[in-house]
Amino acid sequence: MSFRFSESFGMFDVTPVENLFIEEYMLRAPGDYIKVYLYGLAQCYHPSGNAGIEAFSRALGVEQDVVRSAFLYWEKLGVVRKVSDRPPSYQYNNLKAMLVKGSSDHLVWRGRIARLREHQRPIG
Repeated sequence: MSFRFSESFGMFDVTPVENLFIEEYMLRAPGDYIKVYLYGLAQCYHPSGNAGIEAFSRALGVEQDVVRSAFLYWEKLGVVRKVSDRPPSYQYNNLKAMLVKGSSDHLVWRGRIARLREHQRPIG
C-alpha cells in the first residue's frame, strides 16, 4: 500500500517555520541564505524531485556558490546536517529538540530560559 498527495498539493499547502528559527536565526542571517533555508524546508515537506544545487540556484535566482555557502552557514549553526556529498543531501534538524538537549550553545534562548528558571525558584 502507498499514499501520496497530488502533484499540485504542495503549491497550496503550507511549510511550517518554527518561531525559534525566526527569532534566533533568521534575524541575523543574510537574505539569500534565508531563501535557501526556506526553499530547502519546503522541499522537505514537498519534494520536487530535482533539488540539487543547480536546481536551487535556478529556482531562487542566486549563484550556485551562494547556495553552497548558505548550506555551509546553516550547517555550522547546527540547523542542518550534511548527510551526503554526492549528491549533496541535507537533514533539517528540529530546533526545539536541539534546545531541549542543550546542543546549541549559540542560542540566545538558552540564556533567557536559564534566567526565567532562576526567577521561578520556590521561596522558602
